[in-house]
Amino acid sequence: MNNDKIIQANADGSLKEQSPPTPEAITLFPFPDGTVLKYQERVPAVASQQTVVNFRGDMLAIAKDANCATMICDGVNILFASLTKKQEIENEILARSMKNATPIESPQLLTRNGLPARIILRDRNNPFYPVVALVKEHNEMESVVCLTAKGSYYADDTKAHDFDIAIPQ
Repeated sequence: MNNDKIIQANADGSLKEQSPPTPEAITLFPFPDGTVLKYQERVPAVASQQTVVNFRGDMLAIAKDANCATMICDGVNILFASLTKKQEIENEILARSMKNATPIESPQLLTRNGLPARIILRDRNNPFYPVVALVKEHNEMESVVCLTAKGSYYADDTKAHDFDIAIPQ
């Protein structure tokens, strides 16, 4: 955790210490062309200023000119595209490994609420939820459930959930 403080000098010469503001998270959704940020002329028009907006039209920043706006948008759009491609590759790798995987042979497993379950894999590349299981629900359809190594639905292993499974070691 960052413990940096902002020191504000007041007109009377006194100093005021405060914590920096907490940044807000922004969820970015792609435009039809795949970009997540665009810029447009600031309204009302102010010199050559540009407004950086997301898909919903929310104003995220004001840039001094089109060149600055282009650099901001290009940087975020390139990052978004690379993260999207990375996720696609990871999903493809996971799909291939699951296609070739055979279910782990184990005695009949049941969830905490008594539904039949089977473990598909135990080495998913996720530090919190490495176990992937299928749980047969009351409608006879199976749902994919990701669990901790101990079989808990919640990462902290302290709360109970209906899909918890006692996993044999």
